[in-house]
Amino acid sequence: MTNQKLTELYLKMMEEINRYYPKGLFQYLNTYHKEKAEELQVLEDKINEAWDKCLSGEMTPICYLSALKAYRGYMGDMMRLYQKEGKE
Repeated sequence: MTNQKLTELYLKMMEEINRYYPKGLFQYLNTYHKEKAEELQVLEDKINEAWDKCLSGEMTPICYLSALKAYRGYMGDMMRLYQKEGKE
């Protein structure tokens, strides 16, 4: 998979997230749910790792898509948590 295609897939995911992203989410998670903020970072690292391995041929594009899907799903969970618990 090319760098351009990986970028397109990543940007599409971020566009979907940004459509619903509530202002203050990361600050809220870092303040009240540090472990969940850390898990988001782990998932971001997995995306970066999958990107590199996809480019080198060590990993299939399906693995990269799986990493994006995991991040998007967890981010959706965090947005719902933020809405449920209320904004500061």
